[in-house]
Amino acid sequence: SLVTIVVEGGKDTIRNMYFDLKHKVPIVIIKGSGRVADFISRWLLSAKDFNDNSDEDKVVYEIDELYTRSATIEVSENRAQTRSKTRTDIHAELYADSSLKKLHQLFKNYKENLEKELKNVLSGDNESHKKKREKSKSKKDDFNEKLPSLLDQVMYCLQPGLRSLITVFDLNSETDLSETIFETICKSFDNLPQNIQEMKAKQTLLDLAIDWNCIDTAKEFIFQNSLKHIPKPDNIFINALKKNSPLFVDEFLKLGFDPADIFFPKNKFTDEEKRYNIFFEKLYAHDLVMRDETHLKHFIESNISTHEKSINDVKSLNKVLWNLIGDYMYKLYFDTEKAEYNDRIKWGLMKSSIKSEETKNKNIKTNKSISNESKKANAHKYIMRDLFLWAILMNYVDMAKVFLCYLKYRICPALIATKILKQYYL
Repeated sequence: SLVTIVVEGGKDTIRNMYFDLKHKVPIVIIKGSGRVADFISRWLLSAKDFNDNSDEDKVVYEIDELYTRSATIEVSENRAQTRSKTRTDIHAELYADSSLKKLHQLFKNYKENLEKELKNVLSGDNESHKKKREKSKSKKDDFNEKLPSLLDQVMYCLQPGLRSLITVFDLNSETDLSETIFETICKSFDNLPQNIQEMKAKQTLLDLAIDWNCIDTAKEFIFQNSLKHIPKPDNIFINALKKNSPLFVDEFLKLGFDPADIFFPKNKFTDEEKRYNIFFEKLYAHDLVMRDETHLKHFIESNISTHEKSINDVKSLNKVLWNLIGDYMYKLYFDTEKAEYNDRIKWGLMKSSIKSEETKNKNIKTNKSISNESKKANAHKYIMRDLFLWAILMNYVDMAKVFLCYLKYRICPALIATKILKQYYL
């Protein structure tokens, strides 16, 4: 497992915590949930400063690890003289005293109170538990036999060397639980070998962060103010769009991510037909369009032959916008740059720019670098507009606000958005 969450709990919870920590699995303890969770939380605080040796904080002691001490053994002169040359004398001292265990030495000032409180937590102090213990003496004896082992496991969990794997979440705090759990999961990935981290760890973490909306922790542990730490950023960005995660989309854009690189790769915006193929495939899929959260499906006309509602080309999308905004709405989407240009000429929208367009075409032949920059800038301008309208159509208002901030002209898009949302809620 990636993380263990402790809520209340009993003997089995202590055992599970012990085995999880042995395998470096981080633990989130819910303080305020009762019993073992509260017991461990209290003792993590009470015993946090019992050792001033910073080196001890990095060492993890096993339950049966003994405390070693050096001793000088005097060998008599007669014994040294009579020892055989081929014989090796070995002196060993074996101790069965549990007090000589490393953990017991570490907790020697707290052991008595720790054991007493553990017994109360696990056995209970109410009358119903007392009556049950009176009826079954064998169970009481069995509990007393297991108590030393449980105490060892508790001390193992509380030792300084494992504190970094334990996070306490207070139910009475204003901190978000999902953020706490996600931060703990991030720490668990930090314990993995580097080659494993580079494969799927960060992508898995980002998908989880988007699901839980944990932007702050994701920025600290994953983004780190750079897109170079993000594996397959195109996939992550599209996932954030589909799952309505405006904070993640905004972070991508702030770090310089250009959505045009996804939807219009390699000059697809100007050099190829059906330039919106990827856009429709990714963002106007049937399951997104037909969601209950959006009213878009009520404004899509059914296909004559299949009787299905879908948005899969520029014609169907323009029709939806016409239904929502009105017949005074000009077409916004075209399969090719040439088709768009001809439509603008048809409606008299580009009369004054015909001459400049001819001049521009001459410049394209002589300066390809300027042409490429112009194409890229144009593609970026269009995709930001398209993503804004997509967010409005999907009823992702907060997402639309993010894209609106990146548009050069905002009044017209805002008016269109207002008209669409009014139609949704009439």
